[in-house]
Amino acid sequence: MPEKLTEREWRFMNEIFLHIHSNNDMDQMRLEFFDLLQNLVEFDYASFCLYKNGKTVQPVGYNLAAEELEYYMEKVEDIDPFLPLRKLLSDPNHPAIKVRDYVFTKNIEETEYYRRIWIPKKIQYSIFAGLGYREKTLGSLSLYRTQAGTEFSEKELQIVNTLKGHLNIRLWNMREHHSFRPSGGSLKSKFRLTDREIDVVSLWSQGLTDQEICQELSISKNTLKKHMANIFGKLEISSRVELLKVISSIAE
Repeated sequence: MPEKLTEREWRFMNEIFLHIHSNNDMDQMRLEFFDLLQNLVEFDYASFCLYKNGKTVQPVGYNLAAEELEYYMEKVEDIDPFLPLRKLLSDPNHPAIKVRDYVFTKNIEETEYYRRIWIPKKIQYSIFAGLGYREKTLGSLSLYRTQAGTEFSEKELQIVNTLKGHLNIRLWNMREHHSFRPSGGSLKSKFRLTDREIDVVSLWSQGLTDQEICQELSISKNTLKKHMANIFGKLEISSRVELLKVISSIAE
């Protein structure tokens, strides 16, 4: 049996719960989630990925550069021996795991994935938490420790499992329910948005990530940033939280 959480640890847990459900910016939520989690579970590296059609989209990392995350998506994901395991774990009834308890280390050490990803980072220990809801795979959370550290404890695994339930619901709400579908005509007439700007707002309001919007509209991230800047200027707002309020008022 893992140790019980202390009063101090529960205070941090409650702070993380609030953060997960109250931050409307998915990328910012995930990055700040890592910082908050470090108060309870120490790790050297981490990744928090979203999934669409079985593929990783818009990953964020802790001590992992954007270039490293992009390299994984473009060059390594297809040979990742852990990918089926991550998706299996996305069942909300399946707990997060310490990978060394479930995977034969020798088999993994012989893979190209291990040589490209784990060896350069000297990774030795890891926790995987698949994220999903209602039989839909939504993402994954992975925490890593190097050879200089020790295996994750049962208490730390319990903390991740408790947070997993909240992350499942947060990602589900973003993907399925955060969809105001504002009237394009209202936006165009009231704020003089272009057709492409309306497309951006509509896709964003449906819970798509920035990367998914770029893929859907076949535009670059820089082009998307320009569209968002134009939208903010025309609506006289300065954040996506304010955009959410505008969309909500139009949809009502």
